[in-house]
Amino acid sequence: MKKDLSVILSCFFDKLNEKKLQFLVLRNSENYPDLITGDIDLLVSNKDFIQVGKLLTSIFNSEGWDLYLQYKSRHVFYLSFFLKNNINNDRDIITFEFFDGFKWHGIKYLNSNIVLKNKVKVKNFYKPEDLFEQLNTLIFHILYSGALPDKYYSRVIHVFNLNEVLFREKLKNIVGLLAAYYLCKNLKEKNLNCNYLRYLIILRLVFIEFVKNPINFVYGLFTDICTHINRPPGIIVSINEKKISDSLLQELLNHFTKYHIFLPPYRYIVYKNNNNLMINVKKAINNGGVVFGYSFLRSLNMGKYIFYIDRNDEGISVVYKNRLIKKINSNDDLEKNIKKITCCMLAEYQAIK
Repeated sequence: MKKDLSVILSCFFDKLNEKKLQFLVLRNSENYPDLITGDIDLLVSNKDFIQVGKLLTSIFNSEGWDLYLQYKSRHVFYLSFFLKNNINNDRDIITFEFFDGFKWHGIKYLNSNIVLKNKVKVKNFYKPEDLFEQLNTLIFHILYSGALPDKYYSRVIHVFNLNEVLFREKLKNIVGLLAAYYLCKNLKEKNLNCNYLRYLIILRLVFIEFVKNPINFVYGLFTDICTHINRPPGIIVSINEKKISDSLLQELLNHFTKYHIFLPPYRYIVYKNNNNLMINVKKAINNGGVVFGYSFLRSLNMGKYIFYIDRNDEGISVVYKNRLIKKINSNDDLEKNIKKITCCMLAEYQAIK
C-alpha cells in the first residue's frame, strides 16, 4: 500500500537532514507534515537545487507519484507531481518550490544568513523564526502580487502586535522608512491591497542592487530573461458550453489555483474571443500557465496542449487532439470529476511534453 503524502514528506525531510542539506520550510508549516494545505515552499541553496530535486523525485517516484512539470531558474526551482492511480489518497497533486534566498526576481530583500542563524526546529524540519517568517510572507506577496492574501493576515498581524517596534524597525531596513510606515498603517487597518507601495519598494530594491554591483545586476537580468523564455508551455482547457455549465470552469480554476497546478500567476477563465483577452491567453500559455474557457479556444493556434471537455448521456469526456483520453461517469460528484479530469490531463501533458 502506498504511503500517505504526510509520510512521504516526512521521509523527504529525514533525507535532507541525513545528507546535512540546509533547508527551511518558509510558510504554512503549522501542521506539517500531517496537514499540507497548498504547495510546499522551501529555502534551499541554488548549489543544492539539482541534488535536492533528484532526491525529492526519487522518493515520490518510489511511491507512485509522477513528475509532470519541472522548471529551474537561478533563484527558483519548481517540481510538481501527481498520483496517476489515486485510490485512497485525498491529495493527488503536490508542488514544491525551492527558493535560493529571500528575493524578488533575483534581487535580495532579506538576508538568508540571518534567518538561517535564527531558524527554529519543528519535528524533523526547520522554519524561520516567527518575526522573519511573517516579514517574508508580507514582503513576498506585496512584491509579487501587490497584496497580502487574507489567509495570511491573522499570522502577520499577530507577530506585528507582539512587538510593533521591532517589526517596524526590521521592515524599515528592508523596504525603507516611507513604505514601512504605510505598510504598518495598512496592517492596522486591515487594508491588504498595497499595490501602490509595491513599485516604491521595487524601485528601492533595484536601485540598491544596481549600485552595489552594476555588472552582476545586468548579467543576472540577461540570464533571467533567457531562462524565462524557456519556461515550460502551459495548457488550454476548453468546454462545450452548451453541455457543461460555467461552474465546472470555476471549480477547475479553484482546483488549479489551490494546488498550484502549472506555473503562477497566469490562470484565467476566458468567455469571449476578443483581442485583449487573447493577449492574456497567449501570455499565460507562453509562461507555463493555464487558461480555461469556451469551445472557441479549441480552434486557437496558441499551443499544442489544448484539452476539450464535453458531456453526453454516458458522462463527461476529455479529448486531446480529437482523441478520447478519459471517460467519466456522470454519477460521480463534482469533486471527483475535477480530480479525474485534472489527472488525465496531467498524464497526457507528461507523456507528450
